[in-house]
Amino acid sequence: MVQDFRAPTLRPRLTWSAARCVGVAPLLVVLTVIGAASGCSGGKVVRVVDDVEVPGRFISDVAYAAYARGAEHEARGQYAEGLAAYAQAAASDPGSVEAWTRVGALQCRLDREDEAGVAFAEARDIDEDYEPLWRARALCAERRGDRSAALVAAKRAVGLDPERDETVLLYVRLLDADGQTEPAGRWLRALAILSPSKLPVWEALEAQARRGQDELWTRHAATQVRRLRERLGQRRPVASDRSPWQLVDDALLAGDIVAARRYVRQARLDPRLLPARAILLGHTALAAAEAEVRIDADPADTDTRLALALAADLLGQGDRTSRRMGTLPATVAPLTEVGRLMLGELLLRHLGPAAAAQWLGRPISAGVEGINELRQRLREALQPLGGNR
Repeated sequence: MVQDFRAPTLRPRLTWSAARCVGVAPLLVVLTVIGAASGCSGGKVVRVVDDVEVPGRFISDVAYAAYARGAEHEARGQYAEGLAAYAQAAASDPGSVEAWTRVGALQCRLDREDEAGVAFAEARDIDEDYEPLWRARALCAERRGDRSAALVAAKRAVGLDPERDETVLLYVRLLDADGQTEPAGRWLRALAILSPSKLPVWEALEAQARRGQDELWTRHAATQVRRLRERLGQRRPVASDRSPWQLVDDALLAGDIVAARRYVRQARLDPRLLPARAILLGHTALAAAEAEVRIDADPADTDTRLALALAADLLGQGDRTSRRMGTLPATVAPLTEVGRLMLGELLLRHLGPAAAAQWLGRPISAGVEGINELRQRLREALQPLGGNR
């Protein structure tokens, strides 16, 4: 267990969620534990929000691990299994608005509307101002074809957190479907100004502008989309007798991320692995910076979000995690073994070996020995992907 842990200061708009140990995004519960101000020990929990110590409730390792398993099942589309895990989390921690919200969301995905309503009511009784609850209710209403109820819930969600990309994009989609194209366009343009480097925002704005035959905004948005898509553009191949991943690692060791990206592109390697490889090579700051770039390019990349959380944690910059965790698409990429191991290290560092073992399904040593074990497994998970390709 982590003791005497002082959490990073939060941005003001995130303080609404700081009084909980379990986080705001289903796949990223541990990330918000690290980046959004929590520290758990055996008896009581003390969080620091804007330099004010706030006592809170203890959350068991069982609840954390069950929630994480639910998130992984959900990402893989295994909704029945995810529901069972989230239900276990809710049973272990009945005061968790996050767990009840995900129970309701997956009941909805399984077309169990009555059960979903019960779970959402439980969540609302705990915290009626929890934005992900209203977003989940909006998605549920949209799924069953109740556009009016979906709009009401989405409007409440966006009112609670108007800077969250995923929530605004949902609200815009519902406004467009309801024929309210003018307010939808205003919301999108405002979001594009607030999130100038977010590709999904500009793609949505371009599509909306084309539908509305707005030539000026179509041209501007298309330019931004093209620029962002080319941000990691291809370069001409460079002849070498070294393997592509060796070239990548050489570039990372030299701190040359541009060259590393180029080698990845020209050999058609997986660019999502760059931040994890940089962490293993000891270039933590570079790993965090590259992870931020990749999250902007692909918000659904959960492995990269975990790489950012781990790198930021190692740098003592948990606020970087908070800033980037606000937007999680409705559909995300399942965690790979690389992501699972990075999440395991975060659990080990902040909740102890029992939580890490619950997540990974095998015993983990405490302290530095356990971290070294996980780093070795991470190295092995990355190695087959490098090879001599």
